[in-house]
Amino acid sequence: MFDKNVYDIFDNLEDGITIIDTKGRIVFLNEKAQKLDNINLNEVLGRHVLEVYPSLSQRSSTLLNVLHTGIPIKDNTQSFVNFKGEK
Repeated sequence: MFDKNVYDIFDNLEDGITIIDTKGRIVFLNEKAQKLDNINLNEVLGRHVLEVYPSLSQRSSTLLNVLHTGIPIKDNTQSFVNFKGEK
């Protein structure tokens, strides 16, 4: 999707970044997101965001809302439970 250098830049950011494709499947989590969510990219790569974060829904997921509307959501913190049952 992106050049490796772009992923390296994402990995050095202070914020957690999750990237999904047009079908809602996870294609990237930067290192901060992996630490915050206590998951490894290899565990979730290619899985649908609602499978990885089952406490979310189509309506409550900011990622899916942005995908659906095309309107960015900025400065938002989202709480969820991951597939391991961790908040």
